[in-house]
Amino acid sequence: MSAELANIDNAIPKGVNWLLVDSNINATSNFDLAQRLIGLGEAAKFYAGTPLASTIQTKMAEVGTVLKARQR
Repeated sequence: MSAELANIDNAIPKGVNWLLVDSNINATSNFDLAQRLIGLGEAAKFYAGTPLASTIQTKMAEVGTVLKARQR
């Protein structure tokens, strides 16, 4: 079981770094942006109290602003 946990621990930073790169997401798709926002929200909880949490919060605010601007 510990090998599986190690794999998860290694996967989390990779996933978060992927979510932080704008070119990894289809910016014209509200669905993709919403999924990104959900993922970043979970990452923010995981990294609470660390320097990366601020970066994640900033990206969440940017994505949220885009989605709000597209509301009808």
